[in-house]
Amino acid sequence: MVDVVRPLLLFIVTAAALLAPAAEARVRILSAAPAGPVVAGQTVDVVVETDAPADAARLTFPDLRGAFGETLCALSGGPGTTRFVLPFRPAHEGVHELQLRVTAGACGLRPEHDERVVRLDAAPATAAPAPATRTPPDPRCPGAGEPPIPRTMRKARLAVHCLLDFARLEAGLPRLHPNRALRRLASLAAHRGDARRTRPGEQRTVTPGSTPTEVAAAWLASPAHRRDLLGPSVRRVGISVVPRFPGPFKRPETTYVVELR
Repeated sequence: MVDVVRPLLLFIVTAAALLAPAAEARVRILSAAPAGPVVAGQTVDVVVETDAPADAARLTFPDLRGAFGETLCALSGGPGTTRFVLPFRPAHEGVHELQLRVTAGACGLRPEHDERVVRLDAAPATAAPAPATRTPPDPRCPGAGEPPIPRTMRKARLAVHCLLDFARLEAGLPRLHPNRALRRLASLAAHRGDARRTRPGEQRTVTPGSTPTEVAAAWLASPAHRRDLLGPSVRRVGISVVPRFPGPFKRPETTYVVELR
């Protein structure tokens, strides 16, 4: 008798949980803005902020017939995040209308969504200033003005750390202490492909041939990145810089990742 009752009770409890009213999982998009200049042919991060933790975000490019999405729940099983970074690379100049969709409860039975159309006006590629004239390298940080290549990865990583330290000192904040565990996380993130998730405190940029000075300047010019990098409670950092050379007909790219705690 007991063997029959227990499965029956388990079935009733499960059914009641499924039929119960869903908890408030509504999520709303607060902002969605590019982290830097939008230029035809160059990848730009679209930073999405939400008012409640979400599990998934998707950016669809109707004019380019493409999309990029991030799903956190399948990887972590956690409550999600209130910040997503979704890359977009405009193929041509002019206005691009992107469809943004953010989901809370993506791994449950009753997901809640919020959607928004994001309009980005891409400048012509010729309008982008030459790398040598964008931001002069900081003479206090060796290697800050050199695009990284495999044999200068360590120099580029130290230059990024140096630039962030001076930005924090100018803001009256303490320097960041290097942390091996965070550096390992940054290295794993840098070697991941597009199917990735962004952790809280993670700064990530994939860019063609930019120097540490240019990447740090772009981060500090972005309110979302600047808030993380100049956080008063942040004390530890891990940095990874990974240059890639896909092939003779593809432009080399460099992935910069900073993990903060």
